[in-house]
Order: sequence, then C-alpha cells, then structure tokens
Amino acid sequence: MTGAFSRLRADLRPLVRFGDLDVQFVEPPATGRALPGDVAHAARAIVRNAVLTLVDEGNANRVRIQWDCDGRNLLMQLRDDGAGTHDVQDDAMRPIAERVGVLDGRMHVDSTPGWGVRARHHDPTRPRPPDRCRARTKPT
Repeated sequence: MTGAFSRLRADLRPLVRFGDLDVQFVEPPATGRALPGDVAHAARAIVRNAVLTLVDEGNANRVRIQWDCDGRNLLMQLRDDGAGTHDVQDDAMRPIAERVGVLDGRMHVDSTPGWGVRARHHDPTRPRPPDRCRARTKPT
C-alpha cells in the first residue's frame, strides 16, 4: 500500500508545486500489505479526481489525504477546508462515486457549509471476480 501511496504523492506533485494548495499526506501503515495493481491504479485515480473536484470550487486552500487498511478494504479519506457544498449525488462527485461502485466499494461525503468536505471511500483490496459469462470457455 505504501508504494501506491507514494505514486499518488508523485501524481499530485504538480498540483502542489504550481498551485496554491497545501496537500497533506497521512502515510499509510508501513506494515500494510501491497495492493493488487488494478486496485492501486483505481484508488489513485479516484483520489486524484476527488482532489481536483474538491479544489475546483477555488475555495479550498488545504486538502488532507489519508489511506489505511482494515484487512479487507482500502480506507481512503480526503478532507478539505473549502466551501463544504458537495454531496455524493452532485454532478461533480457522482462520477467518482460511480467509479468507487465499480470496485464494489462505498463512498460517503460529509459537507459542512463554510467548513469543507470529508469524502470517505471503502474499497475492497481484492479485485472484483470476473463476470461468469465472460469467464466461460467454449466447449470443444
């Protein structure tokens, strides 16, 4: 998990370097297990999109990103200090929630006007099993 989180930090480096955004990374436990490649890739994409969505309003000065694992799920949390107007059903967050859903995960968004947004994602650390119809082979 630490490798994927390090790559996420590198992915967001241009936003931090060239923007006025303070991104705080809370490192995952060093003892955490490695994530499967497709889960790690999807998790990084979800967080990148969420960070861009949270700062798109132009009101956020700080975003805090935290990853953890409960043994079965990757737990991702993002918190900003922006306007606090997003929810999981609005046009900006819905595509992110749909991507989380593809992973059989769950997304919760808590917004407090004037205090910012906290977005939490719970995504299984194992890839979704293939669809049975696609997994069948033709009889010989």
